[in-house]
Amino acid sequence: MKRILRRSRLVVTNVTPASLPVPGALESPAGCRCHTGTLPRLVVAFLLFFSGRSFSEEKSLETDLLIVGATESGWAAAIQAARMGIEDITIVHDGEWFGGQYTEQSLACVDENKGVGKVGWGVDWHPMKRSFHRSGLFKELMDGIEAQNTEKYGSPMPGLPFHGPSTFRPAEAEAIFRAIIQPYLDSGQVKVIWHRYPVAAEIDRSDPENPRLLGLTFAPIDLQTGKSGEPDLVVTAKLTIDASDWGDAIQVSGTAYEVGPDPQSRYGEPSAPAEIAEYPANELNPITWAMIVEETDEWNPIPEPPNYDIRNYPRATNEGMKAFGKNLNWDRKVSRYGGIPPWPAKGDEVKRMLTVYSVRRIVEGAASKDGRTSILLNYMNGQDYPLERLPKRVADALESTEVGASEKNLVEMTREQRQIVFDDAKNHSLGVLRFMQTWAHDHVEDTANSFRKFRLSREFGTPDNLPPKPYIREGLRLKAMYMMREQDGRNRDGKEKNAAKERFAHVMYPDGLFAWQFHYDFHRTGRTYLEGDEDRSGPWIDYEKPGRHTRFVSDRSVFPMRSLIPESMDGLLGAQGNVGFSSIVSAAIRLHDQRVHIGQAAGATAAVALKEEVDPREMVYDRRMLEAVRDGFCSEEMEGVPLLIWPFRDLKPGDKGFVAVNRLATMLGREFSAEAVDFHPTALATREWFSEIPAPKYRGFDESRKDSRSDIAEYYLAEGSKRNFSDFPNWQRKEKNDADGDGISDRDDALLFTPNEPITWELASEKLTPETDGLIAADLPASARRFDFAGKGVPKTEGFFQDTGAEFSEDRGYGWARDLSANQRQRNALPEPYRDSFLFTRAHETWECEVENGRYAIVVCVGDSGHEQAGQNVTVEGQAVIEDLFTATQRFHEATAEIEVKDGRLTVEIGKEGSSTNTCLNWLAFWKVE
Repeated sequence: MKRILRRSRLVVTNVTPASLPVPGALESPAGCRCHTGTLPRLVVAFLLFFSGRSFSEEKSLETDLLIVGATESGWAAAIQAARMGIEDITIVHDGEWFGGQYTEQSLACVDENKGVGKVGWGVDWHPMKRSFHRSGLFKELMDGIEAQNTEKYGSPMPGLPFHGPSTFRPAEAEAIFRAIIQPYLDSGQVKVIWHRYPVAAEIDRSDPENPRLLGLTFAPIDLQTGKSGEPDLVVTAKLTIDASDWGDAIQVSGTAYEVGPDPQSRYGEPSAPAEIAEYPANELNPITWAMIVEETDEWNPIPEPPNYDIRNYPRATNEGMKAFGKNLNWDRKVSRYGGIPPWPAKGDEVKRMLTVYSVRRIVEGAASKDGRTSILLNYMNGQDYPLERLPKRVADALESTEVGASEKNLVEMTREQRQIVFDDAKNHSLGVLRFMQTWAHDHVEDTANSFRKFRLSREFGTPDNLPPKPYIREGLRLKAMYMMREQDGRNRDGKEKNAAKERFAHVMYPDGLFAWQFHYDFHRTGRTYLEGDEDRSGPWIDYEKPGRHTRFVSDRSVFPMRSLIPESMDGLLGAQGNVGFSSIVSAAIRLHDQRVHIGQAAGATAAVALKEEVDPREMVYDRRMLEAVRDGFCSEEMEGVPLLIWPFRDLKPGDKGFVAVNRLATMLGREFSAEAVDFHPTALATREWFSEIPAPKYRGFDESRKDSRSDIAEYYLAEGSKRNFSDFPNWQRKEKNDADGDGISDRDDALLFTPNEPITWELASEKLTPETDGLIAADLPASARRFDFAGKGVPKTEGFFQDTGAEFSEDRGYGWARDLSANQRQRNALPEPYRDSFLFTRAHETWECEVENGRYAIVVCVGDSGHEQAGQNVTVEGQAVIEDLFTATQRFHEATAEIEVKDGRLTVEIGKEGSSTNTCLNWLAFWKVE
């Protein structure tokens, strides 16, 4: 194994002090200052010491661990490494706030790991549920934020947003970031240098296969102007973590990386573009310049920003779409417009509603102690700023700095070039607020909650009262030891997420470090101008390009250590968004909790590498060192809250056995059933369950002990630890570049130690059962009445009454509340007419059949032999027997129930009011029971 640099010391001399703003202080609309967090004198002194605009001469520092970026990932990496005993950690940041997207980027409504399961820890009103209980440093952070919210606003979640539920003011969240890292600043373990970014790197190239990053040179940055000074600081480190916004350390070191769209030929991803022509190199998930607005007692419309045109904002509200939006002709096809109400009506303020006002509301004033509403404006329908087909004014300004600059990817632009784009993105966002305060105010009858009485928050201390940075959804992607691909984790139950069931991912990486799940969340990446605007000088809107949407979802997945480690550069780890995944996967791993978890994983990996004096790439192949990394953030002895590694749904950090269950699951990996997303830690262990554990049997099963499943897991972890896990599956590296000898190189092998075929994505082929094949059982009672719901031309099936959708008739004794005969389909896909055809509705329909009063058994079959169908609902005699059900193509669902008829009519209801999906009724059968 390679040995890394020996321990070094920190040397600092002749630093020019400068004043430093104190984040955490909010100015109230009345003008007073409410301090929500203060910096202890020692830290203020330290920050003043290191935050000077320039050094009197270039200075050199030596440190064990250098972290570029005080983002949420950099912050977490520093704390994790400090907790694991690394004594000399230096953070260098190009701003002056901890927290990244939480604070500098102003993303003040928390997005967490989510899935489509109906059971979860999300809010009832949200279409996706939180996948996991909070854990690790993210839980510590959110506990602090929500405690602060409770003290100041009277509730841990004071915003009542439609999208959420947790919210915060960015400056107040920054105070919590500081409070958690404070002990390590006080001790000197962690040191921070503000207002600097890397401009050069020192590389040891003695090993041509794996050069080593030795250190970085930094230059000062003026936060107000964005201008850089002359380099004035060199930091030498044994190991560096790049947690910056744009992968600064990776870029200046010459480490391999990727930007822009991935063609399908690169990673074989199913939704990647086969033809790259319509996906230029500067395409990225859009940036958004978020805004925090706060309620005042007076109307405060902002001035009209440069280039303001209401035609930029037709979808910003539903009123705009109705008034002028659909009369605009764009030069690209726009298939999905969107548009929601701008604000709630008077009296609806405290409701969770899908309006611009309440979708990401931070504090709901009527329910808050301070009586003031504050809102995050980060709105997909009109505020996003795509990075391709830039407006002429922006392209011209970029070209004046460098020929071809307007076609560069934002990641690879200079800071001065990015600022040109940023200035236009700011004006575009300000236009949204101006539109709401003027046009929307003038065109909506009820203006009780108009944005006209809101002003931009003063908490950032910037001249324009905007956050210092845009919300960055996608940046640089480290070319890592393994690049995570869409097909590894994308759900396979159906083509889109409405088909997804709760399950673990197809690939569960053997070096997984934390759990994650989300949809592949692309905002609209395309930009379209009005027809005839050839030079792109007029208004524009964004539009959805094929494959760039939110309709695909991952399963419950883990994040591999390999995706933190460069393919060839030693002395460097990725973090924040600078890790090894494709562009498509990056859209699913960019959330608040995920970025903290990435930082925690990088910090633990760095700590073990430094202690063991090895390069991180060697640790991937060594189970003992991998377990040491996991032990750093998931053990009984660790400081802080343990981190969830395996994506069980029901485990939370306070549960008995949380650590043991996580560690055991990661060691056993795919031996767990894909559908067993709950561990049931308190359940009594049974002999059958015990026999299925694929771990070494250290002792036999003894029913008299009354062990819970957690008890068993704790025993196994303890016994395995005593033996250095030698009894667990051992990793034997067969070849240098093909660890399992399966012919797939390690760089492309998701399952590093399991011989397998290349991973491709295909729909799961669910085995048909009597409940899903759509075939009526042959052993129904002779008294059973069978009804086939079909069109008039469909052949009748012997033994069935055929219902073709006619209204109820006294002569027949059955039928519908209204004529449904037009709502029929036959697919000609299956031989049995009664399951090849159906009646359907997108609303709510009622069918009745005259019967004697009494108790009945009933079987109802829904499904479609030709298409997937989602959101199907059936109720019998008021009893829900099918709820929001998905069926795949040629897959059915037969639901059985026992009901009581009291009015002489058996009543079946299908669909539900306001539905946008079909309920497809194939057949039913019922019979009287004693």
